Amino acid sequence: MVTESWSPLGGSSIPGLDGKPRRNRLLGDPVITGIAAKHGRSPAQVLIRWQLQSGHVVIPKSFHEEHISQNIDALDFSLDGDDFERIATLQDDVRVGRDPDRFDSYDHA
Repeated sequence: MVTESWSPLGGSSIPGLDGKPRRNRLLGDPVITGIAAKHGRSPAQVLIRWQLQSGHVVIPKSFHEEHISQNIDALDFSLDGDDFERIATLQDDVRVGRDPDRFDSYDHA
């Protein structure tokens, strides 16, 4: 059994627990952008790589050929232990997706 990373890049404008849209802070986080610069990669590639190295199945959504290619390129580098731990500290225990316990309260239009 394997865990799948849902919304592996942190989502964008997904309602939080309060129902208000939350902006994706991960792609612009200084830790992520710094690690991306160190490896000559995009922030998205760093996030995908971290999840892969964590043992998760990662299914990033993209319709753009360039993004699909960049997502695949996350397979050909590794994060070192320091990078890995620095990303792990970004956990803030805040849901970035819809709360399944409040599913009926969302506008599904």
